[in-house]
Amino acid sequence: MNTTEGHFHYPLGKLVPDYLRAGLGFGLTMVPLPAALGAHPVALLVVLGFAGLFGSFGLSTFLRQKSTVKASEEGIRIEGLRNKAIRWQDVRQIDLRYFSTRKEKDKGWLQLKVISPGNTIRVDSNVNDFDALLRWVVIGITRHDLPVTLIGRENFASVGQKLPDREDDA
Repeated sequence: MNTTEGHFHYPLGKLVPDYLRAGLGFGLTMVPLPAALGAHPVALLVVLGFAGLFGSFGLSTFLRQKSTVKASEEGIRIEGLRNKAIRWQDVRQIDLRYFSTRKEKDKGWLQLKVISPGNTIRVDSNVNDFDALLRWVVIGITRHDLPVTLIGRENFASVGQKLPDREDDA
């Protein structure tokens, strides 16, 4: 691990499924659009709502692709088309959640959420070397005695990241 700063990005190969879901959803939503234009306004709103939903998912995937996550002893930040930064001393809570895509719960992804007043940074486990990013977060948690949700603590432990004990975690 670089001792001054870790750099992480979303490889295109990991984002292709999200691009396909967004494109397919948007395309299938556009099929009924001509019929909806002459139909009841509510039908048009429903079709346009789904188109907006899939379009925004495609846009958020594009923003992730163009972003770099950087972590250091000072904090965590995202650089790209939309920049965000949080210093460790400003963190109010850290959470690490697991989202399953199957009944068996063996397929899924983790999402790290770092929350400060007025700002939240979310990074999912599709980012390259997610384990190294979590090590930077553990450094921030340890040095600044940061609160971690109970579920977050369990998930840090499940991926082999030991956190210091803290009595007031939520």
